[in-house]
Amino acid sequence: MNWRRAASLAVLLSGLVPAHSWASASALYGTSCITAGANNVSAADSTGNNFICDSGTLTWKYPIYQFGSTAASCAAGLAGGLQWTGSALQLCNGTTWGTLGFANNGINLGTSATAANPQISGDATSGLFTPTGSTVAITTNGAERLRVASGGSVAIGTTTANAKLQVNGTVIVANGGETCDATHAGGIRYNSGTSVMEFCNGLAWTPFKATGGPSASGYFVESAGGWNACFGRVVNSISNSGTTATLTTGFNHYLSTGASVTITGATPSAYNGTFTITVTTPAKFTYTMGSNPGSSDTTASATSYCSGSGGLVQANSLCLSDLTTNTSWFGYVQANAAGLVNSSHVTAFLCDGVTCNNLDANTTYYFASAYDSTAGGHSFTTDGSGLGPNDTTTWSEGDAFAAASGDNYWTGRAAGSATKWGSTSAATTCSGWTTNSSGSTGEEGIPDQNNSNRWAYTPGLCNVTFTALICLVNP
Repeated sequence: MNWRRAASLAVLLSGLVPAHSWASASALYGTSCITAGANNVSAADSTGNNFICDSGTLTWKYPIYQFGSTAASCAAGLAGGLQWTGSALQLCNGTTWGTLGFANNGINLGTSATAANPQISGDATSGLFTPTGSTVAITTNGAERLRVASGGSVAIGTTTANAKLQVNGTVIVANGGETCDATHAGGIRYNSGTSVMEFCNGLAWTPFKATGGPSASGYFVESAGGWNACFGRVVNSISNSGTTATLTTGFNHYLSTGASVTITGATPSAYNGTFTITVTTPAKFTYTMGSNPGSSDTTASATSYCSGSGGLVQANSLCLSDLTTNTSWFGYVQANAAGLVNSSHVTAFLCDGVTCNNLDANTTYYFASAYDSTAGGHSFTTDGSGLGPNDTTTWSEGDAFAAASGDNYWTGRAAGSATKWGSTSAATTCSGWTTNSSGSTGEEGIPDQNNSNRWAYTPGLCNVTFTALICLVNP
């Protein structure tokens, strides 16, 4: 060898630390890893367990692996250790050995783990395990929460799914804003604007609810019609052919042939008075005057009429006519089949200063709207005196009247409390609902409130020509 090269090699070797040696002992865990003349980093005991030297305590700790078909007991001292049993690779968690395997480049969970002791976990009691073959489950806090069966069905809160998805518990559904079309057919959502569950039929989001209440239910129905305080309508025009007058209203008048009507404010004055009418269309009727007025009414915008003698009797009659003319309101089919849509059961939710039409005691009533077949379905239950609604729910929601804030209704009802209407009349009832004078007022309610304003909002002018009624169907 060249002497220069030999000298260089000697210098290089002189800078190396002493070589680490492998130690062997029958029981190494916790013993000193510093032995005379050696700086050990790894050792194996007589059973095949391997350890490394803890640089902090200078003792043997942290088992690296164990080979052999006879597994050592998994204890705290072996936590984190691996062993090969001859057919499976296992990990000691300080208590038991768990099998780790690889199938198709993924982790094979095996079938030995339980919900309380899962195999893949961020902590000791949460993770994945396989309760049965071809099944995967998720556990948290030592309890199974979700299971995917071999066929792909998913069970949440239970271990068996009898459909593609089965949930044992409450499910909260929100509105994702998707357009209802063929690709979303069968979807469901909650419409927070109307407080109604909806489903997609492939064309439009449709309210998802029953068509009526159960047997012995009552109904609390907002009328399709609206009237002044003596239950007349807006007059669009009055014309004549001799002494026969033809009056056209702005909306359905809900009157019947033979009804009595009092006309006021028309010019010429021959149109005014109390007459028996003949109904020709839902928005038109005729009557016979005492003389020929000679021309059409020239002040139709100021003309009004009262139906019959007004009062509770006329209000009840209009409610019955309204609910039998408009038959798509929530609960109509059930109420009609039960024989409830007649004058014995239908009245107006109205007080006249002396008497109130009340609801049945201890009875559940369902909201409905005679002008909106999609509204209704929410309910309330009266107390032992027939008073309600005993809640703070607004009446403008889709499952109630689905009404705008200006859709007021006559009530004549005392305020009572924030959750229960009064049992007596309010101070103002438009003279018992017999006048449409602009100088008089009557108590009315408003739907978009959650207190007594729902039935006692403010006295409205008696000549206001489109205020609704709430119609009762008492079982």
